[in-house]
Amino acid sequence: MNIDLENGICPVCKAKLFTDEVAFCPECGAPHHKKCFNSLGHCFYADSHGKENQPQFEKVPLPNENVEEETKNAESEKEKEKASSENPFFKINGLDPNEDLGGASVKETASFIGYNALRYIKIFKRMKAKNSKVSWNWLGFLFPEYWLISRKMYAPAILRSILSALSLICVNFVNYDTFAQNILNINSILLDWILILAGISLAFNIIIGLFGDYFYKNHTVSKIKSLKEEGNSSEVDYIRAGSVNIFLPILLYFGIEAFATIVLMFLK
Repeated sequence: MNIDLENGICPVCKAKLFTDEVAFCPECGAPHHKKCFNSLGHCFYADSHGKENQPQFEKVPLPNENVEEETKNAESEKEKEKASSENPFFKINGLDPNEDLGGASVKETASFIGYNALRYIKIFKRMKAKNSKVSWNWLGFLFPEYWLISRKMYAPAILRSILSALSLICVNFVNYDTFAQNILNINSILLDWILILAGISLAFNIIIGLFGDYFYKNHTVSKIKSLKEEGNSSEVDYIRAGSVNIFLPILLYFGIEAFATIVLMFLK
C-alpha cells in the first residue's frame, strides 16, 4: 500500500509536517510529528508491519524542504544567467570587470568609454598602479580639440578651438602668394600675435599629448560617479553619457572655419 505524503501530513493528527519536528518509523519509514509518535508509542501503521498490506513510504520533500530547494534552484539560475550574460571582452583580455580604477569599476569604465576601451583601461590601470599622470596620446597631440570633443570633454575642446580660430584669423591676413616677399611688411603686432598663438597652441598640444589620458580618466570617473548619485547607473546610461561621437569633430571643424571667415569679413 502506497500512502500519498505530497503535502507532508502526519497520519496521527492530520497536520502538516516540518523537518524540525518529524520522526520516521524505522520499519516502514512513515513520517510523524515527534510528539505524536512519542505519544502513540509506536508507528501509526504498526499493525500492518510485516504483513502484505504494510505501507511503503518514499521520502517526499516536506514543505520547508521545498522552499529551500526552490531557493537553491533560483540562486543557481541567477548565477547561470549572470555567467552567460557576462561580456566575453573581460575574459578574453584578462580583465576583472569588478576591479576598481579609482572610483569606477572596469566594467563601468568599459561601458562609458565604448570604442577603444581596452587601450584606455590598460592606461588607467597602469596610472593607478604607478600613481602616475603621464602617458602619450597621439590623437590628443595632433588633433587635440577634435579628440577632446569626440570624447565629450567640451570645456578644453572649446578653449583649443578658440586658439585655432584666432590663429586662422591672424594667418589669413597674410597673402600666401607673395608671403616670402611680404613677410617683412607684415604688421609687427600681427606677427607677434601669430607667434604667440602658435606657441600657446603647441604648448596646449603637448599638454594634451602627455596628460590627455589622465584628464580623460578623471572625466570618466567623475561622470560615472554623478550617474550613480542620480540613480542612472545602468550600462545604457553609461553608454549614452560616454562613448565616442564622430560627428562632433566634423561640426567643430566647420564651426571654426565659419567663425574665422565671418570675423575676417568684418576686419578686412
